Amino acid sequence: MQDGNVKCCHGNCGYVHIVFPHSSDPLHSPGCAVCYHNSTMLGLIDYEAAIHLWKVAISVIRVLLFVARPRTFVQGNLPNSMVYRNVEQYPNASNVPGILILEIDAPIYFANTNYFRERITRWINDEEDRIKSAGESSLQYVILDMTCN
Repeated sequence: MQDGNVKCCHGNCGYVHIVFPHSSDPLHSPGCAVCYHNSTMLGLIDYEAAIHLWKVAISVIRVLLFVARPRTFVQGNLPNSMVYRNVEQYPNASNVPGILILEIDAPIYFANTNYFRERITRWINDEEDRIKSAGESSLQYVILDMTCN
């Protein structure tokens, strides 16, 4: 900088060069106070901790969304076995006539009860529509698999 009104310090404080008023200016001048305030405030911010805090906040939000709206699946019986799996993942899995088996992939608590009620009702309605269109016997049982694998 020019050696007119201000002098520039050669070191860095925070991420800003500290600018001192010329020796004829009083140390309590507004320019000195603003420069000092800005350089100390930038030094107080820990950017790595702030970035880490954002990552933690995003993780907490993700967990809350997963628990509030968990995955539900219709399960079917794999041929020649006693194993039941997701019918979308295993196309050869067959539905048991008159029984709807639902897998719920999270615990039930106050924040997701309405979601479960709506989702289970939708699965039941879809299954009854499928049964009517196929001409099979009516839906008699709904089994909830809540093992949370």
